[in-house]
Amino acid sequence: MNSLILTLGHNASAVIVSDNGDIICGYEQERLSGIKSDSNFPIDAIVRADQEAGGFDEVYVSHWFANGQLSANKYWDP
Repeated sequence: MNSLILTLGHNASAVIVSDNGDIICGYEQERLSGIKSDSNFPIDAIVRADQEAGGFDEVYVSHWFANGQLSANKYWDP
């Protein structure tokens, strides 16, 4: 089971995480829209991540940490 993790606002992004917490893929909206610090809803990032990962079962809103790891704390908890 894969989970979609969204960050909204400044540098909106979409990350897909496996059921054991490994990051499968992730995209920042600005990389796909070409708008620096894009804070629009990350629909392009969601579509691209969904295509790459082959789908997701759950959606969470969280933060993407600089070291590329999602922390199981108040921001994300399966």
